[in-house]
Amino acid sequence: MSGSPTPVGFVDPLRGPETSARYWTTVNAAEALPGVPTPLSWSWYDIGTEKAQIAGRVLVGASPVGTRPSRDRDQRHLGIFYGRCALNVDVWRSFADAIPGTSGNSMERDFLSNVRPGHPTRALPQRYPIVAVKAPLAFRRARRELIMGAQDHRRWWREAVTAMDSADEQQARAAFADALSDFENHVGLAHLIATMAANGLYDALARICAKAGLPGLERALTTAMDTEETQLLAQLWALRSAPDTDSFLAEFGYQGPAAGELAKSSWRDDPGLLASVLDRYRTLPDDQNPEIRAIRQHAEAVHARDQLLGALPRPARRPAAMLLRLAHSYLPLRESGRAAVLRTVDVARAAAKVVGSHAVADGRIHRPDDVFMCTVPEIIGEARQPSADELKFRRERWELYQTMQVPAVWTGLPTPSLIVAQPDEETVTLQGIGTGGGTVEGRARVVVDPSSDDDLEPGEILVCHTTDPSWVSLFHYAAAVVIDIGGAVSHGAIVARELGVPCVINTGNGSRRLHSGDLIRVDGDAGTVVRLDSAPTEHDLLEEHT
Repeated sequence: MSGSPTPVGFVDPLRGPETSARYWTTVNAAEALPGVPTPLSWSWYDIGTEKAQIAGRVLVGASPVGTRPSRDRDQRHLGIFYGRCALNVDVWRSFADAIPGTSGNSMERDFLSNVRPGHPTRALPQRYPIVAVKAPLAFRRARRELIMGAQDHRRWWREAVTAMDSADEQQARAAFADALSDFENHVGLAHLIATMAANGLYDALARICAKAGLPGLERALTTAMDTEETQLLAQLWALRSAPDTDSFLAEFGYQGPAAGELAKSSWRDDPGLLASVLDRYRTLPDDQNPEIRAIRQHAEAVHARDQLLGALPRPARRPAAMLLRLAHSYLPLRESGRAAVLRTVDVARAAAKVVGSHAVADGRIHRPDDVFMCTVPEIIGEARQPSADELKFRRERWELYQTMQVPAVWTGLPTPSLIVAQPDEETVTLQGIGTGGGTVEGRARVVVDPSSDDDLEPGEILVCHTTDPSWVSLFHYAAAVVIDIGGAVSHGAIVARELGVPCVINTGNGSRRLHSGDLIRVDGDAGTVVRLDSAPTEHDLLEEHT
């Protein structure tokens, strides 16, 4: 199932460890690294995220000063198994056990909706006073870096990718190393800490709404925020009538389809990808203007705020209003941090392509994109350079793993299986996370690639695996959105709330169980998707017209 044995002397970076005793899940990891990453992307996130995660734990006080990343896979936050990224639930539990107000059981329940029997929380109350002092300082530092440093970071990104136009191989390798350092020591760390704050504030807001007898109101309370996504939406809309793509690319060129994967092209790298997005935008009616929708969403947010404060006893209103201000301050930072990470990734992408082109010219590799079959240490000179034959072997394994899947959860090592077509089901009911918007019925349109010819028609319901900014034009057309992976503060959920589109996210496998043409009901409040009728067959359509 895992392919032929690895040749002597070769390394398969995506195969995973030989042994493990930990509890793993792909459920939340798939949002950060959907599908099968290239070896270069996997090693980038494995190295950078682990260092940022450990530094973040120290900064917020959950781990003692001096803690360092472990080389033991069972002690790290991420792992990879047959090309599929997974979270080490046990390590994440240890982090939650050090945070007052949460626990390992709570985090496992958030990840998997349940807790394994026989795994009690091992609270670390000795860390609580340290976290109480250090965490607010870390949150403010991350906010300052992401807001105050945004323009400088954009300038650095523009200058760095431009410099790659004339860079030699050594300069490109050095630029790659600089980008990695920026990711693990600065923007990746700030993004991680800001996300901790955003998730905690959103959960706290949800608890207050539930106590006030208004469960789910947090969804309306966290719309109409000035996020990176709303700015992007506004700029894309402006390009319909004033096509200044050069200025747009200077601000947002690091975005693109699956922009977190180094081997994929960004809009800067391939402006044709942006052109296809703009072509779709130009067909939208004027009433889809994001500014018009923003006014409506702002009114809804104000009404929700009045509802919440009116439902609370007078002594609780001021703390609730303060929590709302903090939520509106930190929730947008999740997208700001993600954007900063993507800028860093785009610099690494540009540098890697220069390395690849020089290696092809010298006959060291067969094709320029073979560079993405390398690992980070191989790019920055900390490991031996793989031969062209070894890179060919890695590509074959990378392609093989795309035909395989692993379970959603397991202990130790998973048993992989081939991906097969989902059998037809008589009934389909999906449960995910509702982001609001009410209930809609309509025909499903399963979309794999936002730039494909499988056009979403106005009024259809968009069904997809995950989203990024290249999908935003489809949200304008969609009557509702159903997404396999993500959470309440993920990209797709945020955009859906800002546009007032019903959305159910984290269905798991909705894009495989539903088919284009299925009549479905999406309840964005309850988080459910129900198939009401299967897509009509060719026979049905012929009978309809005879």
